[in-house]
Amino acid sequence: MMERHKNAVIWIQQHINLGSQITKFYKQLCNETLINPIIYTYQQVFYWVHKFLRKLYATDVSNQVKSAMNFLEQKELVDEKYKVVQYQENDFVHSLGFTTFFYHLKGSINEVIINSTFKTNQEQFELFIINVNCGGYGVPLAYLYVDMYMAPEE
Repeated sequence: MMERHKNAVIWIQQHINLGSQITKFYKQLCNETLINPIIYTYQQVFYWVHKFLRKLYATDVSNQVKSAMNFLEQKELVDEKYKVVQYQENDFVHSLGFTTFFYHLKGSINEVIINSTFKTNQEQFELFIINVNCGGYGVPLAYLYVDMYMAPEE
């Protein structure tokens, strides 16, 4: 039984990609009899898929801003026109700004909406989003994650 578990984990690792859907992994593992659905749960498969997916996008676990920038600079995303337009890390500010597929939308934008949220992730960053109305649909165009620090009194 343990051998089947190891084969399932190896299979997951070999088939992982950024477009992976966990439900498909579970079904495929069951269909190929790499796991027994009576013994192994969807949550166990979710754990392994999530673990391997994290390696694809978390390049620097100690610095989420740098990790996100590294992720956005992957060839696949650059080819899709994602672009880092602002990156700053110093004693006072950590920020990352990027655009999505802006160039695909030129000429069809009829409204721009700016929205923000506060403390959106583990690092308590603020998130600013530029959404555009494109044919009646809201499309995220650009993002800015920012966290500002107070200067020391001295």
